[in-house]
Amino acid sequence: MKNIINNIFLAKKNKLTVVVILKFIVASLTVGIALVIDYLINTVSVDHLIKKSILVLLYFLIYILFQVVEQRFTIKYVFDASHKLRMKMFSTYLILPSTKFKENDSSLYISRMINDSFVVANYYYFNILEIIDLIFTYIIAVVIAFYINWIIAITLIIVSLIFVIPPIMFDKRMTKSQNERSRTIAELTKELTTTIQRHELIIAYELQKMMIDKINEKSLKFTTALKRNFNAMHDNWIVSLVLSGLIQAIVVSVAVYLVLTNKLAITSIPSIILVTSFLYNPLPSIAEKMSVISGIKELRKIINNELSFEFKQAIIDLSFNNNIQFHDISVKFDDNVVLNNFNFRIEKDKKYLILGDNGSGKTTILNLLLKFIEPNSGCITIDDINYEQFDYRSIVPLFAYVNQTPILLKDSIQNNVILDKQFDQKLYEYAINISGVININRDFTKPIEEQNPLSGGEVQKIAIARALYRNVPIILFDEPTSAIDSDGEMHFFNNIFMLNNTVICIAHKVNEKYQRKFDHVINLSSD
Repeated sequence: MKNIINNIFLAKKNKLTVVVILKFIVASLTVGIALVIDYLINTVSVDHLIKKSILVLLYFLIYILFQVVEQRFTIKYVFDASHKLRMKMFSTYLILPSTKFKENDSSLYISRMINDSFVVANYYYFNILEIIDLIFTYIIAVVIAFYINWIIAITLIIVSLIFVIPPIMFDKRMTKSQNERSRTIAELTKELTTTIQRHELIIAYELQKMMIDKINEKSLKFTTALKRNFNAMHDNWIVSLVLSGLIQAIVVSVAVYLVLTNKLAITSIPSIILVTSFLYNPLPSIAEKMSVISGIKELRKIINNELSFEFKQAIIDLSFNNNIQFHDISVKFDDNVVLNNFNFRIEKDKKYLILGDNGSGKTTILNLLLKFIEPNSGCITIDDINYEQFDYRSIVPLFAYVNQTPILLKDSIQNNVILDKQFDQKLYEYAINISGVININRDFTKPIEEQNPLSGGEVQKIAIARALYRNVPIILFDEPTSAIDSDGEMHFFNNIFMLNNTVICIAHKVNEKYQRKFDHVINLSSD
């Protein structure tokens, strides 16, 4: 499994190096404040104090400037990486085979891209850079502590080892609470998405209270998970705070002893206290951030696993020259057998009509052709080559598909027809004429949403034109006239037989005068 999350984080090495260098400079300037304090305390006259104060002011101005620059660079780097992670998720989810994509609910993918990408950026990317910053601070503080007094330095290093305790204490709890948070937000997103999609049904059947209760239940679960996650982080912080106080007490006691035994100048106490904070503050912070990083370990593993998807087969430039055959195809969903030892031969340039009731297997046949699903038994061949040798990327370019509920882009009618293909005037005119789009009384170059709403039949015609403009060997129609009036239906069936493509049309019922024009009619309901 590839570590995609880390690869994205490390992709821009030059920019990352700049961020790390800036963090080193800021850490040096931060810890250097202890030396600045020592520099001021050891002033011998007022004149020297004024000069030193000006230098100290200049030091702090430089320190603030570098802090601002470092923070800007860090924020930009992390959020750029977060954007790349989100787009990697999106591009991976889009190419997943249908069977794999449906292993999860679509709301989970939305939650991954919105919530989990933020979690990775905030709790992983930021924390890694902060840990680098804290390590720099700790190392520089150790060097300065040795410069001031080696006994104090060794004492600090020894007692600071107690900060291995928080990660051990909170690792499992942080991991569990973060996984629960990701799971509950995915469930809430799914419920919200489903509810919003059913808005008209909710209004029509007065289901507002029932839906509010359902959302309230999911929201409470998410809130509870969120509380547990924050409580785990808070408890981790409290333990680290107690340990910090313990270290400070020990170091101050040692410093006082050294002063009393004349092994340390009393003027060094302020600098020692400051260096002590620079030494013990990084350690609990590192421990806390390591616990947080550990807490999202499982989430990172899941995301890396999803983003490591690779196709087993290479894309092959297929052509359709003779036929496609279904050989004893059986498909069942759970215990429901949809197709049983189904045999079907599709010959080039022929027109096929498949009739049947709901659940008879009509759409299943189209899904098999597009390789959206796999049969439980039997095989499909194209020009005597087994479908199993290809993934959907090699198959789909042979087909255009007009489904029962077409979706239009928020764009012009023209762009909805050509999609991402290069504009071809002759092909475009052919598509809008055959489909009947030419008769839609709209501006074809103006965005659809800025004009009068399209009817269901007009949307269907645009979808048919889109399939024709695709200019492929085989066109699949799923209930193509379900939203079209009788004149539109006549126009569709009169023109469909003029096409040079292989056509497979599925429907509940079709007028017999149109049925007779098809080369083959298969009625699944009669089986």
